[in-house]
Amino acid sequence: MISGRAWAWFVLLAVTSAMADSSNLLGQWEISYQFGDQPRIVTLQFQRGPSGGLEGTWSAARGELPLENVQLAGDALTFQQREQVRGNERITSFLGRRGDDCYEGMLSRGQDVVPAVIRRRPPIGEWLVTYQRTSREDTITLRIGRGLDGQLTGQWISERGVDELSNVTFSHNQLTFERVRNWGGGDRGYSTLFEGNLEDGQIVGTVTSLRGRSPFVARPLSDWFSPDVGADEPIRLNSVGYLPDAMKVASISSADERFSVVRAEDGQTVYEGTISGPFENVDTHERLYFADFSAVTEPGTYQLSIDDLGRSAPFRIAADVYDQPLQLTVTAMSLWRCGQAVRFEYQDDVFEHPPCHMEDAWTDYVAAGHEWSDATGGWHDAGDYNKYVIDASFSVGSMLRAWEMFSDHLRDLVLPIPESADPLPDYLSEIKWELDWLLKMQAPDGSVYLKVSTLNYGPFVLPQDETTPRHLAPGGTTATAGFVAATAMASRIYRPYDEAFAERLLAAARRSYDFLQQKQQYTEADQSMFLTTAYDSHDSDDRTWAVAELWQSTGDQAYLDQLEADLGRMTRKIDSQFDWDNVSNMAVLTYLLSQRSDRNEQIVTQCRDDLLAAADTLVQQAASHGYARPLREESSWDDGGPGMYRGGGMGGYRRNSYEWGGNGMVARQCMLLQTALHLEPQRTQYRDTALDALNHLFGRNVYGRSFVTGLGHRPPLHPHDRRSASDAVDKPWPGYLIGGPHPTAMDWNDQTDDYATNDIAINWNAALIYALAAFAK
Repeated sequence: MISGRAWAWFVLLAVTSAMADSSNLLGQWEISYQFGDQPRIVTLQFQRGPSGGLEGTWSAARGELPLENVQLAGDALTFQQREQVRGNERITSFLGRRGDDCYEGMLSRGQDVVPAVIRRRPPIGEWLVTYQRTSREDTITLRIGRGLDGQLTGQWISERGVDELSNVTFSHNQLTFERVRNWGGGDRGYSTLFEGNLEDGQIVGTVTSLRGRSPFVARPLSDWFSPDVGADEPIRLNSVGYLPDAMKVASISSADERFSVVRAEDGQTVYEGTISGPFENVDTHERLYFADFSAVTEPGTYQLSIDDLGRSAPFRIAADVYDQPLQLTVTAMSLWRCGQAVRFEYQDDVFEHPPCHMEDAWTDYVAAGHEWSDATGGWHDAGDYNKYVIDASFSVGSMLRAWEMFSDHLRDLVLPIPESADPLPDYLSEIKWELDWLLKMQAPDGSVYLKVSTLNYGPFVLPQDETTPRHLAPGGTTATAGFVAATAMASRIYRPYDEAFAERLLAAARRSYDFLQQKQQYTEADQSMFLTTAYDSHDSDDRTWAVAELWQSTGDQAYLDQLEADLGRMTRKIDSQFDWDNVSNMAVLTYLLSQRSDRNEQIVTQCRDDLLAAADTLVQQAASHGYARPLREESSWDDGGPGMYRGGGMGGYRRNSYEWGGNGMVARQCMLLQTALHLEPQRTQYRDTALDALNHLFGRNVYGRSFVTGLGHRPPLHPHDRRSASDAVDKPWPGYLIGGPHPTAMDWNDQTDDYATNDIAINWNAALIYALAAFAK
């Protein structure tokens, strides 16, 4: 603590110094300090008031608070901030002097006086960069973030991919970084140096490369990121709600002693508890505290109340709390329908468009000549309108697995689709819409085309207004194997309802499998003419999944022999994190859940043990995370093994818990957890962790917000979705899980342009559908 004499010296300095030019103070800064044992970084904003004097704001847990008596005299800066805490006024004062690119001084609050430093706020967030490249102008997205160690990180994002930046620094109002590009993946490469000053909300500077120097300018795509991203939502919980018998825990960003649960309708207290903590959450750089209100089981709508922080978002406790979210997320799949008019009324808004893309698709790149081949129908894949076989197959497989596990929860689901009056359950009717399109993607020789796509990403228009020609893209063996898996799996599920359709699916699966038998080597899809999403990976895992579904649907011994040979070569049978590019888990789960009697018991035991070990790891990961997120906090390398996807078919498999589409991966953990629970019903921790995944997605996260459009508290408003950005409705199309923070926990921007964190995709929604189906009534 600073002595009274030293504090008086600072005051005297401020009073006696000559008035200084305050223009250098204008803009955004960060003040770092520590009262007690909790370090804080708070955003400050300084500007001129109407009279020309200095004004400012302090961004804190209770929102933006005005600064008072902002004075810059010589090198001395002073200001005050006052707020109401438990009905009492609390005044915080700063007094310091200019240092090297900062202001260093003391922050006082009551009798406490602690050191504090004010530095320029780094330009963290997303920027649209325009620069001259030889004879043409290029435009890319620059993302600046913070790593786990607090150092600045960066990414160079274009439609061709993402490049990590190195040596990212911000000092004396200048941002510098390097981008290294290798040729052909070898050692030969070049480095490009970027140096720019922050000027009037833009970054203006020069690019230095082998081609010489050229100017660049970066304009902000979103608000600058605040380290205290959830400051305005200090009580973070599942704002959709909880099952009565479920564990119920909120994460809290500030210390306090007690909390209460109050009824939202009348404020009546129904429960009081003690707050526990602190807990150091590594990936969000926070000290968190916890409120456990699992004892509240009576159905109703409630809020958590904490004296210093106010009330949380309202939440329900009910046995049917996940019924409406499930219906909405499945409905969202129907709203992705291509080639058909869609219409859905939700929360007083109407979301609709007429039939679209009725000329899908042209054969220029798969056959000689410019011919039309019927590839209409199916689902738009994501925020764009293209359609991809590999992701479609994986999404169909995920939704069909939900049916096999939880058909009792899905059979009576009612969807706003034309087929709703048919005998086929609406849930299966919706998946059939995608299966009908997949069948059109099979080529005459049994191979399967990769995608229906424009050559480059289309404009932000409604789907019926996208008139750019769309083409079939040549397929590889991975797309063909995924097609086999999805159609073979579907054949057994649709057989009780439509024998002819089931036979058609199985015949198509066998035909494409025969093609794969003739093409034993991985064949990469030729996408040289396309700049849209590749969706391709090595095919070994896809082949294993394909033969697993053929065996389960037919019982043929030849398929079982091949499946068990593949499984036997796997050093590890289950990967706790998986997506469309690593589907060996799908094969293992089919094998484990099979009721056929001819399985190899040794392989069954190995698969079972690996699944339970993976589920146990997910339980441990959730328990060691401040928001109970069942994914790793760090990146690691794994040497994979036969039957597992390894980046580009070679080398290690990169695991990063905040990779692109991490929210989908959080939801997808429920597939492993629920299967483990099915095998070991007494291990209720698997159920709890699956619920923790939903809690995280619906608001128990660093942002205190739901990650699903139209659901929960403060859901995303600006997803990377061409429909939401182009229609006349202010709200986004509902029921879509956004990709989530990437590359770190602190990097999410609710902005349309931020496709790396705010995109939507069918595989993410399919994972969420599975997670919700387990808990619907």
